This record gives sequence, structure tokens and C-alpha cells, in this order.
Amino acid sequence: MGVQEWNDDLTFSIAMNPYIDAIYKEIYPIEHITRLTKEDHPHILDTKFHIDTILKLKNGMIITAQEKIRRNKYIGFQDFTLEYNSNSFGKDGEFMKLCTDIYFYGYGDPKTGLKCTYVFKPIDVKNAIIKEELVGKLMQNQYHSTASFYAYPFSRFKDEWFIYKRPPDQTGKP
Repeated sequence: MGVQEWNDDLTFSIAMNPYIDAIYKEIYPIEHITRLTKEDHPHILDTKFHIDTILKLKNGMIITAQEKIRRNKYIGFQDFTLEYNSNSFGKDGEFMKLCTDIYFYGYGDPKTGLKCTYVFKPIDVKNAIIKEELVGKLMQNQYHSTASFYAYPFSRFKDEWFIYKRPPDQTGKP
């Protein structure tokens, strides 16, 4: 991935944060949201465990989150993409490192907001992958990355894995 593409993705993700925060506030009694930025020195929680965000609740509890926002042009795929090898060829991706309480996955645009959102429990998805109840397809990024990833269709997720879901053109919680 070139520097320009990485910067474009980062700018896009940051622009989506207010929409993501609004969903978090629908789900939880939020006191404070801390994002682990990818500046000069990435935070150890991000590099080792793929944690992007820390939600502090009003009762003092902490919930960690990984976030992935895709542009609306990819909404037709409707799958959870789990990086297998990172952009640094041969290095473990989030498939091996993911260790967070919740995963926020959405499709949107900074001008119009989130068109589709899934918040789910990674441990349920990981257990289903281990038990081969959820099987993904290993794919290679074709556009601006050298990462490989597994694609798991959201249609194969069990409702109890979701904390919140709003498929395209729908609203509400499971």
C-alpha cells in the first residue's frame, strides 16, 4: 500500500468516527471514548492485539473495540474481512492477534454517515471459526494492499453473536 492510499484510508476512518461514536452511545452508557491513533508510534494494544478504541462506561467498566469501516462501494460484499497476513508480507494479521471485546464493522461515507453497521462479539466468531461452524474464503487484496484476508459472510453469523446490527436499508437491534 502506498503512502497516499494509507493516508486516504486514515482520513476516511477519522471522518467516520463521529458516526461510530453515535452507535457506541446507542449501545452503551459511554463516559469517554479513547482512540489509539496510528501516529509515529502505534500503541502496543493496537500492534499486539488489534485494539483501536477504548470505551470507558459511566460505571467505570472498560470495553475494547476493533473498528473497520469500508466505503459504500463495497457494501455489496456484506462480509467480515479478517486479515490473515498483513501488508508486511508473511507477518501475522489480525486473524492471529485479534483480542478485543467488540468489533465494530460498518459501511459508510463521511458525508452521509453509516449505511450499514455490525457490532459483534469476536470471541463468538473466533469459536465458530475454530469449530469450523463458520468457514471463510482466503483472498488476496487486489487493490492497494498486499494483505491476505478471510471473508466471512455476515449472513452466516448467528444472531446471538451480534450486539447491534443494521444491515443495508434497515434499522434496529437484533
